[in-house]
Amino acid sequence: PLAVLVLRGFLTHRAAGDVRAFLYAFFPAMATTNLANTWIKRYVGRLRPFFYQRCGYDASTFACTDDKDLLRQSFPSGHSSESMCALLFCTLFLLGKVKLRRSLLAPREEDREEEGVGQADRGPSRLPFGLGAVRLAPAWAALATLPTCLSVWIACSRLRDDWHHPADVLAGLLLGASCALFFYPCGFPPVFADDSHLPLVSP
Repeated sequence: PLAVLVLRGFLTHRAAGDVRAFLYAFFPAMATTNLANTWIKRYVGRLRPFFYQRCGYDASTFACTDDKDLLRQSFPSGHSSESMCALLFCTLFLLGKVKLRRSLLAPREEDREEEGVGQADRGPSRLPFGLGAVRLAPAWAALATLPTCLSVWIACSRLRDDWHHPADVLAGLLLGASCALFFYPCGFPPVFADDSHLPLVSP
């Protein structure tokens, strides 16, 4: 997420307010996710799928000889929760910048004449080789969801590597998404607002 913010600031030279608003909302979201994740892990103490393969289980004594705390911290998935929080926050930030409401609706004449409106809101762009015209705004909106798709892939990898049960991953995704959705409005308007591209925190 920070790389996306820096890249946008380099390209637009108008990132002072974005940086402050982004950090104002992003770090509390990540801190809350990490704190909740750690507390729940220690409180629940669910065994990992490979617990008995790595705890040094002795069949004669019916006890483990190498029972580590890490083996009892399966619920919820930390990778799932933290990646979802960070990357969903990044998706919300990008959707705000492409003005999601205008991306999904046909551009109005007054929108086209509005000062500062990006090229994505000024109607269709002409494709080369006689392929016709296309509105790029919906495409940018679709691309903005790629960070969230990446977080889902990370979560699935925890299942494939046998580090978590399915419920652990699902709980992690819900925890991370909840924190991102809760704290994002602290720095930026809702993504469907007309001023979604403007930070709420002054530069």
